[in-house]
Amino acid sequence: MKLAELFPVGGKGVIATASGAGVVNIAIYARPHIIDDETLAWGMTDGRSYGNLKENPHASYLYLAPVSGFSGWRLTLELKKIEDSGELLETIRKNTKEIVGPEAGLMVKHFIILNIRNLSKLAIHGLIPRPAGLSHVPGLQPCDTICWLPFCLSLPPPLLRTRHRDGIAPPRPPDLQPS
Repeated sequence: MKLAELFPVGGKGVIATASGAGVVNIAIYARPHIIDDETLAWGMTDGRSYGNLKENPHASYLYLAPVSGFSGWRLTLELKKIEDSGELLETIRKNTKEIVGPEAGLMVKHFIILNIRNLSKLAIHGLIPRPAGLSHVPGLQPCDTICWLPFCLSLPPPLLRTRHRDGIAPPRPPDLQPS
């Protein structure tokens, strides 16, 4: 499986960044532009995500595939560089104008290049084997299980991995218990 196959057309992406002071921002983002097997790029405006990455080079990206149920990928990323010009930026602006609208394309001022530090599969109720052909990606987990997606995504990564690797579903918060 190639990295490009992980992000089929029609899915939804969310990127999370934090400022140098730890203030978190979450934003909906398009599928990434694939630079190589370990590097991705996105166009950015002068918004909070861009500002945060200038202060703190770490980010997470969640991609939900366009299928029934929950399937997709969770990526831990690290900023490699920010570019304010070039052919890729012009391509991103052109695509944004066509998909979102002319004004949106004009707002894209930069593109960021991020290295993949960790890549894990999202799934509901089950173990997912390591994708063939991606074993060289640093931090790729051999399996990952998400038992109850909204709660699990709010857990810090070490707790999420520990509980899921042991096959123990985390308890639901009291305000979300079934009535």
